[in-house]
Amino acid sequence: MMNRSKRETRINALAERSSYVENVLRHALVSERSSIMWQRDPFTGLQVFNSEVDDSGFDLVLTLGSLVRYVQLKQAHEEKVPTHCSVRLSFAKVRVHA
Repeated sequence: MMNRSKRETRINALAERSSYVENVLRHALVSERSSIMWQRDPFTGLQVFNSEVDDSGFDLVLTLGSLVRYVQLKQAHEEKVPTHCSVRLSFAKVRVHA
């Protein structure tokens, strides 16, 4: 268990370096998803599109064949756990592009 001072330091770092943390989370997610897809089929490409500005409600768009997923990254820690997750209805619909 982390002592109070160290925990507060980490929480402050998360707040002050939120862009850095978001980028680390983004790379970790893309790496993990790409690894899974590579293991399943190395000839199927996972396409990743980054949102440059966060005004559309998503940070990433992942596509695999005709499947499209919009992803919004959120950081959390022991003292800041989201109580709910909102989803834009337009993003909740499965989009299949032929």
